[in-house]
Amino acid sequence: MELIDNNTVKKQSQTTPYESEAYLRAKRRLDNLKGFYRHLTIYVVVNSFITWQQVASQIDNGKSSLEAFQDHGSYTVWLLWGIGLLIHGLNVFLINGIFGQNWEERKIKQYMDDAATRTRK
Repeated sequence: MELIDNNTVKKQSQTTPYESEAYLRAKRRLDNLKGFYRHLTIYVVVNSFITWQQVASQIDNGKSSLEAFQDHGSYTVWLLWGIGLLIHGLNVFLINGIFGQNWEERKIKQYMDDAATRTRK
């Protein structure tokens, strides 16, 4: 509350900082960032395990360690999943990624304008 003069009190907006649009955008951005780091962690752990199993299997089949590590099959999953991880990272870290906040606001405005135009006709 803000005191205007001795007997008049001006009430502030009833919304808390946690309900503001800026807070919700920041929270959504943080959630996206956490999702990316979770994705990255799972990517490294799962692919390390898969590669370790493939290399161990090839060594058991008589290949040398160098041959086992040079086999392109050991890195196929890293590459393909890495492409998906790269796209995820670009969407998280680029300002207003492909479907960022500005895109959402423009689309909402477009749909509202289209609806208003249809109701006027």
